[in-house]
Amino acid sequence: MRIQYSLMLIAVLLLGAGCSGLQLNNAKTDKTPSVSDLPKGQITIFVDQDCSHCKNVDNWVKQKKADQKLLIVFKEIFNDRVNAALMIDAAKRCNIPLEIAGVPLLWDGQQCRSTDEQILKYLQAELLKMDL
Repeated sequence: MRIQYSLMLIAVLLLGAGCSGLQLNNAKTDKTPSVSDLPKGQITIFVDQDCSHCKNVDNWVKQKKADQKLLIVFKEIFNDRVNAALMIDAAKRCNIPLEIAGVPLLWDGQQCRSTDEQILKYLQAELLKMDL
């Protein structure tokens, strides 16, 4: 529940920043961050440092060494406004209302997985594909 409130607070801050003339610009491209700008093939997992479900995913990835086989990038959202903006973009693209969007959230370039169980199932399937 805390994570959903955190995401809502971040969304409000991001919207407020845009309304007050501040912009969440990417220094290199001078535009609002978008998940479409992430590298092709990258599996992005949005997390919060205080999220136990996020830690479950992180521990599993380390234990299975999945990050050595798949291009997995963890992005912490609570302390990083750019990562928070990317997560909001991913949630919108997946038609996940911001009121219920939370972490962990996986973005594979096309779809989202939004629970640790869904994320681990997806990652396991991706690892199995590599073994074929």
